[in-house]
Formats: sequence, C-alpha cells, structure tokens
Amino acid sequence: MSEEYPGDVHGQGGEFMSSYNSSINNHSQEIAQYIKLLEDRLIEYDKRNQELQKELNTIKHNQELTAKWARGEIEN
Repeated sequence: MSEEYPGDVHGQGGEFMSSYNSSINNHSQEIAQYIKLLEDRLIEYDKRNQELQKELNTIKHNQELTAKWARGEIEN
C-alpha cells in the first residue's frame, strides 16, 4: 500500500511529493541567490559608507581648523 497524504484522493502522493521536493529545492536555490545578492549589496554599502565617513571626517576637521584660524588660534 502506498503512503497517503491529506488531499491525495488518487493515490499519487509519491509523484506529488517528488514534484513538491523539486519545487522546494528550486525555491531554496532562489532564496540562496537572493541572500547572496543582499550580502553583496551590504558589502558595497559598507564600503561606500566608510568612504563617506572619511569624507565627513575630513570636512569636520577642515571646519575645526577654519574656526580656530578665525579665532586667531592658528596662523596661515
């Protein structure tokens, strides 16, 4: 006797499960590819964030120097 599954009125559970497992595998591969895409984007965004952080730090440093120069704390 074949194994029965809920809603398996024609006794085709084995074929259904084989098709179902294949679908799950394909879906899992798609999910894995999407996760990889997100990981790659996070790495890119982190690099860009680091570049922008350096640029911001330079701007802040220049503003501090300008303020000190304006107060006469440093010379040209």
